[in-house]
Amino acid sequence: MSLSFWKKAALAAAMGFWAAGSALAADTVEVFYHPYVDKALDYGQMGYTNKKGKFIPLTGQQILGTRVEITFKPEAQHDLKVFHVDMVVPVSGSVSQYISVEGSQLTKIGSHKYQFELPSSTDYNGEIVAGRFSVDCYGLNENGEVVPMAGTLSAKSGFYFTVTKP
Repeated sequence: MSLSFWKKAALAAAMGFWAAGSALAADTVEVFYHPYVDKALDYGQMGYTNKKGKFIPLTGQQILGTRVEITFKPEAQHDLKVFHVDMVVPVSGSVSQYISVEGSQLTKIGSHKYQFELPSSTDYNGEIVAGRFSVDCYGLNENGEVVPMAGTLSAKSGFYFTVTKP
């Protein structure tokens, strides 16, 4: 593969969305949205960047499955207790439009490392609608107030959607 392909792939990953088509059926695409600690990311519409670097919108397409993978390494135990990540899913006709993971849902997988996995869900299946949506990762205390949080999320942490390909 060309260096240009890898530059575009790195840019797409840095922007928080990516499509992987080779391992999927020809009529679907997997899109990925990565959260960043203490950041809120707003997107104009759900979509992905193809191999040529072109943004492909997914409005009107169908979400066929969702999985979530979060691996968090907190800087202090306090950061695990206040950990909160969520995504508003721009979909209609689904059971839910909101995914949320709290620190209490993370399980220890190593020295000072915690993980949450939702291997697959159909709760977010439906038609992707036009409009803004967000991916947020921040500290949230027991009173529901936003507080600072420190730590790192693995590169594979995020929200994965299998979607019909336009």
